[in-house]
Amino acid sequence: MESFSHSHSHAQPENCTNSSGVFTVYSRGTRVCITNTATELPSFMKRHPILIAEDNQDHVILLRRALQKRDFPHPIFVVDDGEETIAYLDGRGRFGNRDEYPLPALLLLDLKMPGKNGFDVLEWIRQQPGLKRLRIVVLTTWDSPQDVNRAYELGANAFMVKPFDRNQYLQFTDAITGYWLSMSAAPDLQLAQAEHGTRESRGILSALSPLPR
Repeated sequence: MESFSHSHSHAQPENCTNSSGVFTVYSRGTRVCITNTATELPSFMKRHPILIAEDNQDHVILLRRALQKRDFPHPIFVVDDGEETIAYLDGRGRFGNRDEYPLPALLLLDLKMPGKNGFDVLEWIRQQPGLKRLRIVVLTTWDSPQDVNRAYELGANAFMVKPFDRNQYLQFTDAITGYWLSMSAAPDLQLAQAEHGTRESRGILSALSPLPR
């Protein structure tokens, strides 16, 4: 799991300093310098992390480089299979600290992942009351009509085909971030989860209340 965020590791990568302009990514314990931005991100930037669910590391690198070239200021997290995607979104295990692993403003979801695939993840997300508002862009290398239709039926917000030409990744990422993070207002997932928790608590209290005589 790669994280353009904080970590408990203290290893320094090559050509990466502790200056105030460094923002880092951690991949399986390895610290890597990603781009220059403020060490403490402004609050409006913290509200727009991206989660990339992608098992093909070549595609992750292409997406990441395209974002770097645009000086993308928002934190990016990368998970590489469906199970890890669900664990991240559910706050399970090592993803339990929401300060370190915040809920994303946008999920870029690859369909063809091992184990639980993108369809399985989509179906699970839309069954979670606190995640129903999450914006999801499905990514794939093949736009079969069956996959397109099923993705939308399961709750995808957009379906995009990955470029075959590496030089087109800049336009590809511009299209994603330009609309979903600049022009489109993001829902408040924290509020949605809080509202769901409040409703559950009221339901439990109601069930425990004695019946009127």
